Amino acid sequence: MGRRPPRHPAGHAGVAWRRRDDSWEFEVEVPEGSVATLRLPGQPPARLTAGRHGLTRPATPEAGR
Repeated sequence: MGRRPPRHPAGHAGVAWRRRDDSWEFEVEVPEGSVATLRLPGQPPARLTAGRHGLTRPATPEAGR
């Protein structure tokens, strides 16, 4: 699973992702009082409020393999 290190002054922020068949799975943690936006090629942006989120999005040709 890919990971990006947490770096946010408001608290712990993190994202992990995994390619599974024809989709992407994301685990996102947004610090309290913050909002994040998940942007993927060929997909509408997903606005995420504070907390932990598990998301699955279809893989697109633009996103590569």
